[in-house]
Amino acid sequence: MFKRMLIVLIMLSMIMLSGITMAGEEAAEKTIELSLEECVNMAFENNPDMKLARTSLEKADVEYDRMKRQYDRYEDAKKLDLMYGLNTYDYKLQMETGLRAAEMGLTLAREGLKNARLGIRLAVESAYYGALQAQDEVVINKASLERAREQLRISELEFEAGRVARRDVLDAEAAVARAQAAYNASLRSKDIAYMKLKQVVNLPLDTPIKLSSKFDYVLLKEIDLEGDIAHALENKFEVIQAREELAVAQKAFEVAEAFYAPNVYEYRIKKHELQLAEIALGKEVKAAEVEIREAYYNMKSAEESIPALEKSLAAAKESLRLARLQYKAGLIRSIDVMTVENSVKELELEISRAIHNYNLAKAQYFKAVGREQGRQ
Repeated sequence: MFKRMLIVLIMLSMIMLSGITMAGEEAAEKTIELSLEECVNMAFENNPDMKLARTSLEKADVEYDRMKRQYDRYEDAKKLDLMYGLNTYDYKLQMETGLRAAEMGLTLAREGLKNARLGIRLAVESAYYGALQAQDEVVINKASLERAREQLRISELEFEAGRVARRDVLDAEAAVARAQAAYNASLRSKDIAYMKLKQVVNLPLDTPIKLSSKFDYVLLKEIDLEGDIAHALENKFEVIQAREELAVAQKAFEVAEAFYAPNVYEYRIKKHELQLAEIALGKEVKAAEVEIREAYYNMKSAEESIPALEKSLAAAKESLRLARLQYKAGLIRSIDVMTVENSVKELELEISRAIHNYNLAKAQYFKAVGREQGRQ
């Protein structure tokens, strides 16, 4: 009796342990469904660049506060006529440019945080669109493999009926092997693309994920290109940085101008530094405009290519239908059918790439303008 109870207890323990193990495995293998915006928000929370930008802003705020206190004491000393021994060029330059440089640091840290968000959003969008394209290519290559297998089945039937030569079957078998290899390669490419997306959003690389956003292209409403350029020239980080550096150089020149004649070396150096800052600002303004226009043209080119490719695909599918009928009628060989089938596959892949390029170009356009998508 005791042995029977012991056996029952052991069996119950094994069942319970098995249930716990299975539950643990199910939890470990639970797939996370992620939309594009969910990935963006995860990256904002977890990406190290955001943490660096936030910390840099806190540091810049402290540095500005310290410099402002020093400058306030400097101003008080001037009002109370306590500048004996301190009314020198070096000291005035240190105070005047030091405060303006601290203001610049705080401004750039604030703008840097915004720029970090834009950069992270673009990185996530690029990775997400890449993952969607890789996923789409798996579907395309799988469909191509199924068509190749169907053609092999037909070729074997035709060979058994004595209507085609053995060569047709061998050609069809070779086509299946190529399609299988392409399908396997697309699966590996999908794994890599998913891994890169998880890296950007800071997820463990072994986390199973499912993408919920659709791989499609949504046309933007009419874009005010000139208005967007004007917005970028006021808000783009690189332009703001060059503008702030110009302001510091201007302040330094004003101090030198107050102390020295135009023929003195220090005056001439500060004047040249001011001119260099002006040139740098003009260069950044031009670069910003070129970046926006280039992103706009890339977006329009991708947008216009998709309808043309879709028409070509429809024609190719009709050619494939006719080729299959011709094959059954004994007018062409299986290799001719597979050539047309390959054209269908290549056009499907081209459309997938065009959709990817359009979405990426759109994301790059918003980054160049200095806006996040959906926040126009």
